[in-house]
Amino acid sequence: MNQLALPRDPVHAKVWLERAAELGHPDAMLRLGYLELRTDAPDKEVRAIAWFHRAAARGNVSAMKSLGFSYRDGSGAAIDLHEAQRWFLRAIEAGDKPSLMYIGRLHAYHLNSPETAIPWFEQVASSGGSDGAFELALLFGDRKSGVFDPAKAVRWYKAVANKSRFSAPRALVALARFTRDGQGTEQNAELAKSYLEIALQIMHPKNPLRKEAQTLYDDIATSLI
Repeated sequence: MNQLALPRDPVHAKVWLERAAELGHPDAMLRLGYLELRTDAPDKEVRAIAWFHRAAARGNVSAMKSLGFSYRDGSGAAIDLHEAQRWFLRAIEAGDKPSLMYIGRLHAYHLNSPETAIPWFEQVASSGGSDGAFELALLFGDRKSGVFDPAKAVRWYKAVANKSRFSAPRALVALARFTRDGQGTEQNAELAKSYLEIALQIMHPKNPLRKEAQTLYDDIATSLI
């Protein structure tokens, strides 16, 4: 069925969205916020966050997340990490699963509280989310994180290697290091080498991790001679 093709007209689009917003439609309020961000107005972020607040007050989950990001990053408002947390929690309460990751990362990397981040990432990982497993592997595998636990890091890197093709090469390289050094798992240079063989096979030729993986592979191969 043929459809009438209308030219792009942001000005008229905004007029119609404003009319819908006046009638109380939260999606229109959200879109008006996004439109404001595309303008050149010096106060565009402040104007956008005002629309996000109106939409969120009417239950729009995307607006709640936008407010979380705005307060986290200081976009349209002063940085307020606890206010960011409040809006991400509101989104989670409304059933938004991605916000589990957002609030986990907020605690891990902005509030410097990895212990508080872990349960959020575990919720994601327990439902099959490889992003949550990867964040757990990073935290447990980082000596400076305050929650360093190589055995747990190995466990989560294995989960990532088995689930996420995108993150698998990085997980396999990390597993190779832990296995070569006997941290969190039995020391086994042959197994470490096999992890790297798989990583190099599945890794994109232009992946910046390739050089590191090849160097590590060559070092381990040399040690086995």
